[in-house]
Amino acid sequence: MDTVSITVHQIEAQIADGRERLAQLDLEAQGLAMSVVSGDKDAAASLASINVQIQQITADLAVLERARLSAAQEQRAANEALAIAARARHMADARASAARLIEIAQKIDRAHAAILPALKDLDAAELAIWNSLRLASAQPSVGVVGQRNLAILAMDRLSVAATGKTMFLSDQRCVEEVAATAWASLLASEKDEASDD
Repeated sequence: MDTVSITVHQIEAQIADGRERLAQLDLEAQGLAMSVVSGDKDAAASLASINVQIQQITADLAVLERARLSAAQEQRAANEALAIAARARHMADARASAARLIEIAQKIDRAHAAILPALKDLDAAELAIWNSLRLASAQPSVGVVGQRNLAILAMDRLSVAATGKTMFLSDQRCVEEVAATAWASLLASEKDEASDD
C-alpha cells in the first residue's frame, strides 16, 4: 500500500467496505450456527471458513485504521506545510507592497516639494495682480472663479483627483483654464497693447 498516494478518504472507504463485509459474514455465521450445533459437517466447514474471513477482515481493519491515522497525520502535515508556504508568500507580497508604498510616498514627497513653491508663487502672482489693479484703480468683475484663492482651487483639484472623484466636479476645467478665463480681460489687454506697438 502506497501511503503517499492514498488519501484518508480512500482508506475510510476501504474501512467502510470491510465493516460491511463483516456484517454480512456475521449474518451468515448466525444462519449456520444452529446447523453446526446440530452436527452438520458442511455447515461447520462453512462456519470455519467464515470465521477465518472474519479474522482476516478484522486484522485488515486494524491495519487500515492505523493507516487512516497515519494518512490523517500526513495530510495535516501537508496542509500545514501548504499553509506555511501560503503565509510566507503573503508576507513576501506584503513586504513588496510596503516597499512599493515607500517608493510612491517618496514620489509624493518630491511632488510636494515641487508643488508647494508653485502654490506660493501662485498666491504671490495673484496678490501682485490685485495690488497692481488697486494701484491702477481698475477693479475687475466681482465673483469670477479663479481671481482669488487659485492655490486653494488647485489643492482641491488635486484632492478630488487623488480620491478619483473628478467626474463629480461641476467645473471640469484645469487650473490653467480657470486662471486664463478669470484674467482673460487682462491677457487680452496685454495682447492689444502689444499689437498697438
